[in-house]
Amino acid sequence: MQKRPPLIKNPGSGVNLIYDPSDLDPEFPVSGGNKETTPDSDPLTFLHYHDQLEIGYCCKGSGIFIVDDKMLPFSEGDASVIFHNELHIAKSNPGEPSYWYFIVINPVKLLNNIEPDNFSQLFKCIDGNRHFCNIINSKNSPDIIIIIREIIKEVREESILNKYAIKGLVLCLMVKLTRMFDESGLTVCSAKHNDIIRISPALDYIYRNYTQKIDVKKLADMCKMSITNFRRMFGKTMGMSPYEYVINFRIHMASILLKNTGMSILDISMQTGYDTLSCFNRYFKKITGMRPKELRRQSSG
Repeated sequence: MQKRPPLIKNPGSGVNLIYDPSDLDPEFPVSGGNKETTPDSDPLTFLHYHDQLEIGYCCKGSGIFIVDDKMLPFSEGDASVIFHNELHIAKSNPGEPSYWYFIVINPVKLLNNIEPDNFSQLFKCIDGNRHFCNIINSKNSPDIIIIIREIIKEVREESILNKYAIKGLVLCLMVKLTRMFDESGLTVCSAKHNDIIRISPALDYIYRNYTQKIDVKKLADMCKMSITNFRRMFGKTMGMSPYEYVINFRIHMASILLKNTGMSILDISMQTGYDTLSCFNRYFKKITGMRPKELRRQSSG
């Protein structure tokens, strides 16, 4: 397992990395779930990481979850799965607080009575995967959402019998996650943390201003880079150009509004930065493979 120092200061970007270790009971290494957490919508100043598995459930609101080099929109009913040592933070959308329950688990110690021959196979996903989507959507993976909600419910009730239920649910969750990794065929690898920290001012600016026209030179200046170096590092880290990233981000946010609000498609297009409905429809179809009204119809169905 990779190690990081407790705190890495980065004066150039103003973003720090903070190590947040979990003090878990060795007899029953599960903690949290007792109170709602409300992520703020303030500018990005730090990312943190744990030494354990963190799962969460969003019971209200929407926003963005930053996980290593991924910016993942979330909305009510979604869950999060953050693996060991993944840099992350949740941010609510400005003016719309989100409410989460989070639990930290050491699944290896919790399930230490599993047959040794199967032990390593079960936990091969524990260090995460940079291509894994850490936000679990309720429509795409309803079974995992149910398991995470039940784990949080059992943890909050705190009784001897609940501990047996939690062990069974965590075992089921690990099996589901391991299967997701097997199906993806992707290898585990660490993200480019230094690179994402360097471009984090630009990511934060896009998150807060994606409805406006984004000037690449301004993004480069924020990151204290030339435009050429900024484009190169952004593409290497995010897998697409700044322009492509903004377009994808807008469409992701539009998808959330289509699925979770009654706003008209025209209003959603304007709220996500498009001057004309035809332009919005064109980009939406290009990225999602369907028209906005088709996605809304599918979601309501």
